[in-house]
This record gives sequence, structure tokens and C-alpha cells, in this order.
Amino acid sequence: MILKHLKRNNGQASIASAAEACGTKRSREGFQNVLEQMEKHEAIIHCKVKGGNHRPCKGLKFKGQTSTDGVL
Repeated sequence: MILKHLKRNNGQASIASAAEACGTKRSREGFQNVLEQMEKHEAIIHCKVKGGNHRPCKGLKFKGQTSTDGVL
């Protein structure tokens, strides 16, 4: 679900929106474990993105993502 959400959003998204797309909260242990495993296997990396209010927030993007749309 996280990868599908990233694909729909040009390869990057806020952590909160990724959690919402999965039907959970970003603070849930299961969601955090999935993020850790994806990062461990080098599928995603953490970054700063523009939130819905155009303020910086914690985000995710595909490793090797070159587009800077929305990335801070």
C-alpha cells in the first residue's frame, strides 16, 4: 500500500498521508515496522516534503528519486 501511494504521488509523500492510505496512524508500531523494513531493504528513504499546508513535514520517497517536486 505504501509503494502504491508513493507511485500515485510522484514517488514521494508525507508519512502521515502514507499511513492514512494504509488505513492506520503513523505512530502505530506495525506501520513503523513496515517503514523500517522498507528502508532496510533500500526501497524508500526518509526526507522532508511539503505538507498540505506547504510547511515542511517528515516524508518518504523512493530511493534514487530525482524529482524534487515537493521535496525540501
